[in-house]
Amino acid sequence: MRRSDSSLTNNVKAVWLACFPNENKRFIDYFFNSIHVPEDTIIQIEDSKVVSCASRVFSEVMINGRVLKVSTIVGAATLPRYQGRGHVEKIISTICSHMDHSELISFATTQNPELLKQFGFRTIYRRNRYEITREHVQRITNDGCTFNPSASEMLELYAKFMNRFNGYKIRNLDDFEKWIKSVNEQGGKIVGYYENGELRGYASFIIDSKILNIEECIYVDTMSLFKILNVALQQRHIVYLNVSEQEKLNPLFELAKHEVVDYKMARLSNKELYNRLYNSNIVVIDEVFLNNKKPPYSSEKF
Repeated sequence: MRRSDSSLTNNVKAVWLACFPNENKRFIDYFFNSIHVPEDTIIQIEDSKVVSCASRVFSEVMINGRVLKVSTIVGAATLPRYQGRGHVEKIISTICSHMDHSELISFATTQNPELLKQFGFRTIYRRNRYEITREHVQRITNDGCTFNPSASEMLELYAKFMNRFNGYKIRNLDDFEKWIKSVNEQGGKIVGYYENGELRGYASFIIDSKILNIEECIYVDTMSLFKILNVALQQRHIVYLNVSEQEKLNPLFELAKHEVVDYKMARLSNKELYNRLYNSNIVVIDEVFLNNKKPPYSSEKF
């Protein structure tokens, strides 16, 4: 077991492709082209090839009024033939050891929830997922809608929208430029809705065959949301709208299929230091978020 290097990136990618068949291939391409840092990936080599891996992606998150540097475990997987040998468990254990010495709170995607629970991770972020079709959204004009709204205006709207949430990713203008690039690299689009020259909403569209996924949707009011959905339904007949667990849109879409899905896990990596910093006495990660009146929000896997 060791850190990866650039010569093994394609091998790590091959593990992803084999272990995550339901993941959008464009997303995997984007991750390895723009996000993946070989040195932040731990691998297990067997039979002269990478058979197991997990990566860390670093970011900054607003938690209970403070900006914390955190990382997220992504892509924890073992090739089917080599499973049952404890490879990924050892990798996660090693990564968690690093996390314990470098950050207060750590995150992970929910690809292996039962495995991650062994290391103290708990599901904190959940999302409401609505299957929207034309019967759920009245046809309206595209007036005010445009593709590729400006990054600076989206940043301003994002900051205002996040005031009601906790545990969200901190973004600056450069981060938004990178986010726009990520959507484009996945074959997606960003639509914005303007009213009287002011950006009132925006959303990312990721098209996957016959469906369209809205992974991030920021809006001021119902009109902004319906304007965005109207454009989405002109792209595909089925739209999956993903919003935070707190955004309960059932009254707007009473007939739409709806489910609450687990999205992201969190772990209290250094309880003692967290309690000193926040002058608190929490015991488990759930308390970090449940004790705050603002609900958690995340629209990105890392």
